[in-house]
This record gives sequence, structure tokens and C-alpha cells, in this order.
Amino acid sequence: VSGHRADNYLRVWDVRRPELPILDIPRVSKSSQRHLFSVKDHKVIYGDDEGLVQCYDITKGGLMDSPLQAHSRPVVSVQLHPHFNMVATSSGDRTYPKYEVDSPPNSPRGLKEYVCPPKPPTDSWLRILDTPKAWF
Repeated sequence: VSGHRADNYLRVWDVRRPELPILDIPRVSKSSQRHLFSVKDHKVIYGDDEGLVQCYDITKGGLMDSPLQAHSRPVVSVQLHPHFNMVATSSGDRTYPKYEVDSPPNSPRGLKEYVCPPKPPTDSWLRILDTPKAWF
């Protein structure tokens, strides 16, 4: 399984025939941020830019159960617990405040005035979620 930045699919490959992926799993990934995912047996558990965590069954070719709304920002990492039906997720969007630089017309020696808007709300969290039993 491979995921690529700003690609709306995770790709499942057969290493015996690496020319083309055998399956494309749809996901929302609009940014060039790296997303980590978990693979267990025939399932891929992954997050997306909309804050959802989903489980895809590779053998059946479809989503298992409903997605979990884990965060309000992109889910950048998903790790399935090896023994319990739990998943650890993390979120963060690497946004920074936009600084506007203006020079007032009568400023001495061209001094710049820096205006920093309030910091945007962040959702950089680690969350542990119970997963549907079908995911485990």
C-alpha cells in the first residue's frame, strides 16, 4: 500500500506485477502533507484532509462501516492498536499566521509595520478512538 502527497487515492500493489496498482482506495488529500496509515490483515485504516478516519477492506473492495470523525483538521497519522479495537490518530495542518507588511507613508527610514492577525484555531491533537468491531 502506498500513499502520495496531494493524491486522492491510496494505491494497493502486487509486488509480483509492479507495473500498475491492483486497487485505488479513494480518500480526500488536497494538501502536500504526509499522511500515515495502518495496514492489518486485509484492511487499510487511514485518515484524510476532512478529519475522517476510514477502514477499507481490500478483499471486498469497499469501506467497512461508517467513517469516524476524529478531528476538525486533517488526520495525519492513524495507528491501529495491535490487540484492542482502538485506533490512535493525530492531527495538524501546518498552518501559520499570515503576516502583512505595510510601510506607512510617513514612517522614518522606511520602517515596516508588522501586523499579525490572531492565531487561527488549531486542532493538533492525539486522540484514541474505539473502532467498530468490524475494523478489528
